[in-house]
Amino acid sequence: MIAQKKEFGGLGIPDLRTLNLSLLAAWIQRYHLNNNVLWKQIVELKYKTEQPNLFCCPDLGASFFWKGVLLAANDARFGFQWKVGNGRRIRFWEDHWFGTSSLAIQFWHLYAIVNEKGATISQVWDGVNLKLTFRRSVSQNLMLQWEDLCSIASSINLSDEIDNIIWMYDSRGIFSVQTLYSVLSFRGMVPVHIPAMWKLGVPPRIHIFL
Repeated sequence: MIAQKKEFGGLGIPDLRTLNLSLLAAWIQRYHLNNNVLWKQIVELKYKTEQPNLFCCPDLGASFFWKGVLLAANDARFGFQWKVGNGRRIRFWEDHWFGTSSLAIQFWHLYAIVNEKGATISQVWDGVNLKLTFRRSVSQNLMLQWEDLCSIASSINLSDEIDNIIWMYDSRGIFSVQTLYSVLSFRGMVPVHIPAMWKLGVPPRIHIFL
């Protein structure tokens, strides 16, 4: 495939929008690594970032900078996986803490009818029972999914440690601007045939079809 190279940290010119997004996303790791600093306490108080975590923090009334951080967090969240501690920060369904995606995606049909959307792990799992209720009775197929879900829940070992995040694109589990930039820019390779397609001398409907 014909492509043009856009580098970061090398000789090429970086994509400034992607680079800026990656730089803003660095505040996610910085936020989770600094537990007792004053600026984090102010952020928690103002934006409710511990109810239950940064990735579901509303941006209503947020500053321009913090809205940028939340936007970057939304784009970068695919690269983070939660490590379960006390289970108070991690949403059982919506956050990625088991397998390759969130349980809401893996068990979508159960998630669609569950009442406890947005609940944390500590709220629905007491170490013995999975405390979930549903809006209607479940079919035999959903019952099999429920048994699988209970099996996943039984693997949870809650501790006194706080929940933490792991960056999956680094062997150390630590976020870096360069790794996120690399992923967002397809390792620096950007296809050029799509912009060229719009320059073809064909009717607009052909452009749209292509």
